[in-house]
Amino acid sequence: MASRQRISYVPLDKMTPEMRAEMERCARMGRVLHQRLAKLADLPHVGDVRGRGLLAGIEFVEDKGTRAPFPRAARFAEAFADAALDSGLTVWPNVGHADGTNGDLVMVAPPFIIEEEAIDETVGRSSTALEKTTSGRKARV
Repeated sequence: MASRQRISYVPLDKMTPEMRAEMERCARMGRVLHQRLAKLADLPHVGDVRGRGLLAGIEFVEDKGTRAPFPRAARFAEAFADAALDSGLTVWPNVGHADGTNGDLVMVAPPFIIEEEAIDETVGRSSTALEKTTSGRKARV
């Protein structure tokens, strides 16, 4: 565990082989995370899924065809975050990305020690949360 704590402030030329291996594993898990999360882009109200490494954002839109955001009053990101928490997943809601007021997204930031099985759980729980959040909403494509 100590090597994981030192990765953030050890110069690259001073890294031990164990530290380098952990960084490479994190990079690999980041690629897996984005590959698996990309499947969510086909679901209703998901406008985009993007990010870098083990940090991803899931953007929500009212209309996938025009990518029009939900109005701020809909509080979609917050509703999704609540549904995700009910499903056992913590995400961070963010708003205002479309025009300073409207536009919803959530950030997914798993720990560096995540394994592929947990990434699959994260995607499954995200899908479940989206189903809960969108039930009763008509999706425009």
